[in-house]
Amino acid sequence: MNPSRLRPLLHPRSFLALAVIGGLFAAARPADAASPTITFHLVADTATAIPGGAGSFTTFFSPTDLAHPPSPCISFGTVAFFAAGVGQQGIYMIPPGPPGLPAAPLVKVADLHSAIPGGAGNFTAFSPQPSIGPVAGCPGGCSKTIAALGYGESGRQGIYMFPPGPPCKMADLGTAIPGGSGNFVAFSPPSAVSESPSCPGGCGKTVAALGFGDSGQQGIYAFSCAAPTRVADLSTAIPGGTGNFIAFSPQPAIGDSSSCPGGCAKTVVALGYGEAGQQGIYAFSFGPPATVADKASAMPGSTTAQTFASFGPPAFDGTYVAFTGASPLTVDGGLSGVYKAIPPGPPSRVADSNTPVPAGFGNFLGFG
Repeated sequence: MNPSRLRPLLHPRSFLALAVIGGLFAAARPADAASPTITFHLVADTATAIPGGAGSFTTFFSPTDLAHPPSPCISFGTVAFFAAGVGQQGIYMIPPGPPGLPAAPLVKVADLHSAIPGGAGNFTAFSPQPSIGPVAGCPGGCSKTIAALGYGESGRQGIYMFPPGPPCKMADLGTAIPGGSGNFVAFSPPSAVSESPSCPGGCGKTVAALGFGDSGQQGIYAFSCAAPTRVADLSTAIPGGTGNFIAFSPQPAIGDSSSCPGGCAKTVVALGYGEAGQQGIYAFSFGPPATVADKASAMPGSTTAQTFASFGPPAFDGTYVAFTGASPLTVDGGLSGVYKAIPPGPPSRVADSNTPVPAGFGNFLGFG
């Protein structure tokens, strides 16, 4: 999961990772969906020794944002997260153990003693939003690749990949903007890690992230250990809309195209914006971009035939897109919900504010 990205997850997983003040816990989902029983298992807390460091963790918050605890990310039982101690911070991972629950030992992915691949010196900080992906050919998820936004001295920053082998630089401030002018000047944290084509050993990975350049340049780019590629930027026309995109949410999702079993093409799904309040969920694949849902799309479950007024960042598993959406607050009592679609749609409702809370009382009040 990604932090401020409290968005629906689509890959079948056995656990739900939760960030809470004071520690990280993994919650095992009950085998019977009707049962409300959930068992929590400690991943790390402020009594946990820092692997490769000194003392214990003191916080799981970003030093630059103490108001919003970042959530860990999870893949088939392996949990990766940001944590810090006195004068220390890093990205850490705990692999699964039988019967599939996270189990010791906790391992360091990278910290302030780690050399910056393709750069100079060691990391000085990390974004608290790492991403994780499975390794191909490892059905049990026994080996993982982590991607993270890292920082160095003198304003250096970049997106880096930490596979089971040596880490690699995917892009930094010396990387030319594909289809743009000059080099990148900043990045958003990377999305989930997707398998790269023709690489059965899982030796190649791709992530999607926002990249920024001088003179207001911004776009969504696919990054791997090879040259990055442009997915969409401010010169890309809005499908089904007017004009070009003017901005993107910094949380694009990526997955293998469903029609490409070998993983030979990637699809990126993102929340994009245009002039005059345009916004929507868009899919960018090997063909022209497609609209999954926008403000002209009918809102499933609306009793007054309303269209969407706003969206949250999407999740994508290669087939289904999931996202949160809402109607105008003055209509339908402020209807909001979680929706899914196979691009290019239309979306269907998963749950909304008219849905009763299972094993609880009343209806859902909102969705993150």
